Amino acid sequence: MTVPVHLVHSRRDGAVPPGQSQPLADALTAAGVDVEWRLAFGRGHRFLDREDARGLADWAYILDFLRRTIGA
Repeated sequence: MTVPVHLVHSRRDGAVPPGQSQPLADALTAAGVDVEWRLAFGRGHRFLDREDARGLADWAYILDFLRRTIGA
């Protein structure tokens, strides 16, 4: 893999436990891939659907990652 990877996981994700994304982030990092792993607090599986201040902050973080890595 040669592209940067951004993983966002909710601490309260009932569908996919956060413990599943951390090993992926660790393995990619060990393989030399540029990885950012973010744990969102207090949300469920579809946490980015929220339009409150916390949801907007998560989107801002994602957009910042895209701007830094692909110039979006």
